[in-house]
Amino acid sequence: MRTELFYLLLTAILTGVLWIPVVIGYVRSRGPLTPAAYKTPPTTPLPDWVTRANRTHQNAVENLAPFAAVVLIAHAAGISSGVTEGAPRSTSMRAWRMR
Repeated sequence: MRTELFYLLLTAILTGVLWIPVVIGYVRSRGPLTPAAYKTPPTTPLPDWVTRANRTHQNAVENLAPFAAVVLIAHAAGISSGVTEGAPRSTSMRAWRMR
């Protein structure tokens, strides 16, 4: 079961780090946040890469909880096999080949 928990840890770390490009993009395109921006958010358009980075982070956040639930339930139930250990690797390899 270590493999599944390890991939859960990597997914949580990746989800936590994915907000950094979004913040960098916001600051580079709109400047540092000011107190006035808290009341009325800026409406200047963001570059496409910032929008994509934001969507990527939101997708990771939305998928972390179900993935964690499945992994932790399987861990509590003692379910671990070659299929569950190889699933994260095969998924990442499919994503790599699609590039």
